[in-house]
Amino acid sequence: MPLPSSGRMRMGADINVELGNSATAQISLGAAAPRALAGVPSGAIRLAADFYGKASAFIFNQTISSNTNDYNLRNAAIAAGWDQVLVLQATVTINSGVFVGSSSTGSAAFQTGSGFPAGSTLSIINNGSIVGRGGNGGSAGASGSTTLGSAGGGGAGVVNGSAGSAGNVGGNAAEILENHGHKIIAISDSKGAIYKESGINIKELNAYKKANGQIAGFTDSKNISNSELLELECDVLIQSALENQITKENANNIKAKLVIELANGPTTPEADDIQRA
Repeated sequence: MPLPSSGRMRMGADINVELGNSATAQISLGAAAPRALAGVPSGAIRLAADFYGKASAFIFNQTISSNTNDYNLRNAAIAAGWDQVLVLQATVTINSGVFVGSSSTGSAAFQTGSGFPAGSTLSIINNGSIVGRGGNGGSAGASGSTTLGSAGGGGAGVVNGSAGSAGNVGGNAAEILENHGHKIIAISDSKGAIYKESGINIKELNAYKKANGQIAGFTDSKNISNSELLELECDVLIQSALENQITKENANNIKAKLVIELANGPTTPEADDIQRA
């Protein structure tokens, strides 16, 4: 908790404890940790005045309640007063129905940033949707799915839309999932979908599509329809292409344990109600 904002200040019982040390530990005001706490990187430190109201960690809580693009957690914390020296304890909540998107194929919809002090914690509570126009926009969804996957190892993933194209949400998501040990059993592009129970090698698929202009006919895979792809039994279904793919007509047939939406409106409101019931 923050140090007192006025009155008496004790180096041991107050400053030491705020820094996580024993109240009787030796302390030097010129050391890095006390200087960071006081916000005085060099020069003389005033024992009381420079420590009033200071805390060993900067608490940053933000709720995203309206649609926004290109969110950067680090930049938002700095704008809220974080000095980039104190440990950051951040919690960002995206409200239900809110979209965090990207303004271009070269920018991510949601970025945490980097260069945080050791001991910092970043928590993202996503009750809405993180969607991108392509490129890095697909990174947030794929990273989230690996975190939510089974602890015993990679699960089976299905990517609906945009396979085999660099700078593309679905293609990026598939590569990231595969790199984290997940098995991609089905994937689609604008011309069709394929299924391979043993898993699809995404790099080989990209090369195949570059040579053939489509993914249909990929080595040892089975051509399937988009509706069949949507209803496959899998751990993660990533929706990264068209709108209105899951509707009230097929919502009850979706067997995926987790559906991640990286496209704009791939699930209709009626279908969403069915799946939440």
